[in-house]
Amino acid sequence: MSHDPLTGQESSGGLTVKVPLIPEEGTAGEWTVDPARFAEGAHPIALTGPVSLAGSLYKAGSAVNFQGRMAATLALECSRCLAPFTLPVEGEVNTVFLPAEEEGVKAEEPDAESIDAQLYEGDEIDLFIPLRDQVALAIPMRPLCREDCKGFCPQCGVNLNEKSCACVTPTGDPRLAALKKFIR
Repeated sequence: MSHDPLTGQESSGGLTVKVPLIPEEGTAGEWTVDPARFAEGAHPIALTGPVSLAGSLYKAGSAVNFQGRMAATLALECSRCLAPFTLPVEGEVNTVFLPAEEEGVKAEEPDAESIDAQLYEGDEIDLFIPLRDQVALAIPMRPLCREDCKGFCPQCGVNLNEKSCACVTPTGDPRLAALKKFIR
C-alpha cells in the first residue's frame, strides 16, 4: 500500500480522485483494480486477473480530462463450442468529467455525441465508471476460442474441435425437401 497524492490517503487500487488535488499542469497515475469490482452489479464481467489503468488527469476550468489506457484479461465462453477461454484486451479510456452543479446551475446530462463525458458531484471523480465501460466494450459480441473453431455437430452434438463424427451433413434447405419430389 502506498500514499496516493491525488486522494491524500493510502491507496490500495481505489479509482476515486479528489479534483482539488490535481495540479494545474496535470498529473499521471497508474492503478490496478481488483477483478472482483467488475463482478458486481447487474452485468458482471468475468476477468482472470486485475485490470490495469494508466493515464493522465488535467483540469480545464471546472472540467477534468482523463486520457489513458487499460489492459485486462477476460474470462469468456466460446459461442460455438462453449469451451471456456481467456482473451487479453487493451483499449483507450478517454473521459471528460463535468461538474453536476456549478454555482447553483445544474449541468445538463451529456448527450449521445459526448458519450465520453461523465458528471461528478462534490470534489471527487471516479475513474471506475469509464474504465468499466471500456472493459465491457472490449467483450466481443460472438466470442470465439479460436478463429477456426468448428463448434458442435448439429446432429450428434460432438465437439468437432476434439473429434470428428460420421454424421452426414444434409445438403439444401430442409424446409424445401417436400418440393424435391416435383423435380425429376
